[in-house]
Amino acid sequence: MKPRGKQSRQSERGLASVVVLVGLVVLMLMSGVILRQGASRREQARAQARRLQAEFLAESGLRRARARLASDSRYRGETWTIPSSALGNAADETKSDGLDGVVTITVDTLNDQPKVREIRVQADYPRDPERRTRQTRRASVEVESEPRKSAGANE
Repeated sequence: MKPRGKQSRQSERGLASVVVLVGLVVLMLMSGVILRQGASRREQARAQARRLQAEFLAESGLRRARARLASDSRYRGETWTIPSSALGNAADETKSDGLDGVVTITVDTLNDQPKVREIRVQADYPRDPERRTRQTRRASVEVESEPRKSAGANE
């Protein structure tokens, strides 16, 4: 027969091991939750940055269309690709990282108002369809009926 003191110590050790294991499991679960929250917040921040960049590109597209219409009332739009390096992305310029921005500008004449042009802008950032954020803008602009002639141009 074993003395009672030794069996009691072994029971205490076994109980302590179970408590430590339960504590480790709880710690691991808490760590997992914290890591998931961090990853989720990081993705939310990235989505917000993409949305803001797309908004800036859409506004730039409107300004670009207005400037083009001011110099040529026949301007009908374009697709404008902005490389990621021009947008301040630190990615290597030699590789295609899909972080380019694409702005599609469409200009139409309104049937009942020949001097008014409707500008529609669609900005996609980034170009990669899985991460893309799209912003659109519309504006109406009054233009001169004849294109402006540059100073000193020969007729």
